[in-house]
Amino acid sequence: MKIDFGSKVVDVPTVQVGGDEIRFFHFTQKQNMVGILENGIVPNIGENSNGIEKNNKVFFSESPKYMLKCVDVWLKWMLGKNYVEQATAGIDIESQNKEWNQRRKEAIENWAGFYDFSKIASEKNKNLTFEQAYDDFSSRIFLSLELDPQSDFSYDAKDDPKIAAINNPSRKKQFDYVYGKLDNPDGLEKWNLHTTKAISPDKIKLILDKNEKASALKIIQHYYEENKTDEFCDEEFYLLDEWMEFIKEKQNNDNHVKQ
Repeated sequence: MKIDFGSKVVDVPTVQVGGDEIRFFHFTQKQNMVGILENGIVPNIGENSNGIEKNNKVFFSESPKYMLKCVDVWLKWMLGKNYVEQATAGIDIESQNKEWNQRRKEAIENWAGFYDFSKIASEKNKNLTFEQAYDDFSSRIFLSLELDPQSDFSYDAKDDPKIAAINNPSRKKQFDYVYGKLDNPDGLEKWNLHTTKAISPDKIKLILDKNEKASALKIIQHYYEENKTDEFCDEEFYLLDEWMEFIKEKQNNDNHVKQ
């Protein structure tokens, strides 16, 4: 299928949502697709993993439910990041003055220690996070990866940030909130799998929604509607339900404006 990615129209192998062959999900920016078709997905330490991860990796999730949990974790991470940044809003960051340092220190301690979650998850911060996530996933796509657990990755590989957090009692509440229930304490969680190997183009397909559009947002909405009544989703999702309602309302409002 030929798809226009802005810089280039390319012929892309695709698969539609709901296909049984989709097992492993990886999301990325749309503009990366042209390079991925030529070179595959090369392990790296991304901007959001800098200072956290020790080795170059490619991350992915297994099954729609764990992909949705990955999105929920992403929302929780963004919520904490925004909370810390908002704590110093309105202060001249360049000056690094005493007030700026004190506010940031208190915000980081609260986010790490999880002392007052009402401040972290205020309506203002949630709306900011939901709007950013909407814009972010609007520019993303989902890829289906054809991987072999025996040769391409291992469920027993180490998750260094998880190990560090488990061994840090001062961050236990934050860790429990972000990670949720652990399925594999000594290895990788199915929502946060990784490989240190490059993934060749022949193992990659672009996932399309029912209207044959490459929209990460639509893919998430599709699988959310399919799985939202599942017991796993009821137990594991913290922000995803609210974000889905936010998206529905936003899309309805946008449709009214167009009409």
